[in-house]
Amino acid sequence: AQAEGIHPGQCNAMGAARAAQRPLAVAGLDGAAFVPGDLGRGQRLGLGAAALTRFCHGQLKMRTTAVEINPEVIAACRQWFRLPANDARLTVVNADAAAWVRDDAHLQTVDVLNVDLYDHDAAAPVLDDEDFYRACRGVLADGGLMTVNLFGRSASFARSALRIARAFGSDQVWSLAPTKEGNTVVVAGRGVQVPHREVLEHVASGRLNKQIAGEMGIAEITAKIHRGQGMRKMRSRSVAELVRKMQALGVIRETV
Repeated sequence: AQAEGIHPGQCNAMGAARAAQRPLAVAGLDGAAFVPGDLGRGQRLGLGAAALTRFCHGQLKMRTTAVEINPEVIAACRQWFRLPANDARLTVVNADAAAWVRDDAHLQTVDVLNVDLYDHDAAAPVLDDEDFYRACRGVLADGGLMTVNLFGRSASFARSALRIARAFGSDQVWSLAPTKEGNTVVVAGRGVQVPHREVLEHVASGRLNKQIAGEMGIAEITAKIHRGQGMRKMRSRSVAELVRKMQALGVIRETV
């Protein structure tokens, strides 16, 4: 069982949801930024207060499925937290998350997977073993991302991160800085290629590939490859569009 009602931690997790929105779009990781190439299919394990589900469905316009074991949580979210009714892009399922990720019908069907599973005490994740995280990796499509919200009084970040790394590979796991509410978001990918953030910043500033290569001490062809990867990952067809998106995501500051 992954939930027994909406608890204070889940309400506080609305702050974490705001933090977890960034891994869907951008993560500052050792000078890198990445964006899933297609934000088409989103999956939420554990409904919480439905903040992230509503964000994915309403703001990102993703096809979103949320799995929640407790029907009372679903009812409360619809009554008190403005969770919309199921429609063509939103499906809320009353089911066990552990069983859902182990269902072969769901293999490689998800582009972005958000995991936020806690009991009513918000003490620790109720699904937090290597087998579970391997199953989570299994439902991700190539290039897909999983975000895990780690929050709780007795939860061990290092232990959970190690389990995730063993399931995904250490080169596919990153973490964001903790929020003031005490949440730490871990991001894990399946075959994710991370475009160089510094290259994107140079591109956004209007520099040419040759200038970027000279300033960074890399080959011009390398700068060109990173530029192309970054533009595709950011779904940008022009430098102006890239700048707008990077400003919106907080990767670069808006100019006055």
